Amino acid sequence: ATSKGDVATLGIVTKELEAVVARSAAHVEPKGLSAKLQMARRTYVKALEKAEADFVIGAKKLSTSYLVALGQLQSKSSGNAELLQQIASEKKRLIAGPPGVVLDARTGLDGTVWRAINNPEDKMTFKDGIVNKSWKYSTPAANVIVIRWNAGCSATYNLDKTGRILLLNGKQNRFLDPAESASGN
Repeated sequence: ATSKGDVATLGIVTKELEAVVARSAAHVEPKGLSAKLQMARRTYVKALEKAEADFVIGAKKLSTSYLVALGQLQSKSSGNAELLQQIASEKKRLIAGPPGVVLDARTGLDGTVWRAINNPEDKMTFKDGIVNKSWKYSTPAANVIVIRWNAGCSATYNLDKTGRILLLNGKQNRFLDPAESASGN
């Protein structure tokens, strides 16, 4: 694209590279990609989805084993308040999900930052039931987030199966920014 002076294709490829780095590229195929790039992109997206699904499955298995070990340690703690507090904290962290993933919005959303897929500078920060220090949000289900802009206006987002993408009206809208998310979950 650069040797031919194809500025339009260069712009598309640059945006695609930014999306790959931000891990938001899945399912949002940019318009104008050449047939060769479309095929390479589809291969990439398919492999990424499999890797993410395998990661979540593996992380759940490891977390389950660790929770069992914590339960055994808890039963042998002899009332040690400090140890019991550490165990409770670890259990809470594990239940929220693996780092960089929100598996249950009710427990893992607080402290996370989500960037708009089409404009990564636009971000939403969820903290203590408030978005961007302005609007209230609720999590009525594990994969549902409702933001209330005012009394008569709200938006409902859904977590996708990877726990890294928010859907709005069934379309990818935002991606989790694990580098800025305080909870790491």
